[in-house]
Amino acid sequence: KKKMEQVNLETLKTKTGSTKWVAFRDHVYDISNFVNKHPGGSYVIKNCAGRDVTELFSAYHHQKGADRIFGSAKVPCVGMYSNSPFPNYKKESQFYTTMKERTRSFLKEKGIKHVRQL
Repeated sequence: KKKMEQVNLETLKTKTGSTKWVAFRDHVYDISNFVNKHPGGSYVIKNCAGRDVTELFSAYHHQKGADRIFGSAKVPCVGMYSNSPFPNYKKESQFYTTMKERTRSFLKEKGIKHVRQL
């Protein structure tokens, strides 16, 4: 198995032009071919290029979405993110998943729209 390139924050920050990279958890992904396919619009993705998107992505998407997109042919992994403060979890913990669902249910029950507008 080929060892993945280590990508630091300084290198990640340079990938905002025609080649767009983001960090998610402890990996770096090339989102260049996904920009115009993002269901939320290309604006959001373009503004995420060159950044660690772990917290932002997790605020709006389920882990299943991450598993489906990151590392796929649309968004290939290009390296390991050496600045990541997050451990490499294969799946979200049961506690996190349960709390996320309970929070969504609570907000829905109270009529609170929980999606922030960018």
